[in-house]
Amino acid sequence: MVTSSKDLEGKPKFNVEFNFGSYQVKTIRNSDPLMSNVKKLRFKSFFDEKNLNKIDSDEFDELCDHLVVIDTSKSIDYVVGTYRLLYRQNEDVSVRFYSQSEFNITNILNKRSSLLEAGRSCVRKEYRDGRIIKLLWKGLATYIVKYIRVGSYVGSVAVIDKNFDTTDVLIILDTKNLLKKYSNLSKGLTK
Repeated sequence: MVTSSKDLEGKPKFNVEFNFGSYQVKTIRNSDPLMSNVKKLRFKSFFDEKNLNKIDSDEFDELCDHLVVIDTSKSIDYVVGTYRLLYRQNEDVSVRFYSQSEFNITNILNKRSSLLEAGRSCVRKEYRDGRIIKLLWKGLATYIVKYIRVGSYVGSVAVIDKNFDTTDVLIILDTKNLLKKYSNLSKGLTK
């Protein structure tokens, strides 16, 4: 059974929460007070590194779990990385994905299998040394393997080139062996 947005009452559809040194990784919903910092980070990362007050938000935020990394050494709400997670269970064709606005994914959607779209991923500029993305991937792997065991992950990614132009890329990943591959991501991190 898929939980409706109203039934969630601010709780993530699937809860992931762990700590690594001063970093806390967890899932939140759009109603969580942390979301204002998530949306500011997304705007700053995607549109304007200098503007701290605008936000990146759309109709998909309300439907999603949001995976966040918080640097608790700075404050309990200092968001340094995020992923937006939208899950579609098997036959639920009513779920629309953001990727549908960027790519023709009709063949994937017609398979009527469970899908997870992970998007709006970003990391605060001064934290882009690999640590935070590894924690996000570990959180994503935990989310997939522990709760939903999807057959495929679908994500729209913007690849930034040296001139800061972007190219949108669609990633489709078979998730059968995801936890094995990513469960030890924190080995390369230092606390």
